[in-house]
Amino acid sequence: MAPQSIEALRNKETRGCIMRALALSRFRAISSHTLQMALVEKDTDIMPQLYYLADKAYITVVDVKQDNLTGIDYLINLTAHGIDLIEGNIPADPGVAI
Repeated sequence: MAPQSIEALRNKETRGCIMRALALSRFRAISSHTLQMALVEKDTDIMPQLYYLADKAYITVVDVKQDNLTGIDYLINLTAHGIDLIEGNIPADPGVAI
């Protein structure tokens, strides 16, 4: 097995942090801006990680820019599949460090 790059490890950790933060929110939607400010350095873009998790059906990413909600571009929420991953009801995903 090849060693993982620092970037790959950081991505997995960021995805896991996103999932845990959403679980702590009592399964209510969180804005992408709130997640960005709470979880990572300001210069880190979490959108690629959000899209990765959405592609895996662990979260939903809803574009609300047109709704004129001040400072909110996207609302993020866990799906049932994401809850199952966090609770260990499905096999661990090697791309997400829970």
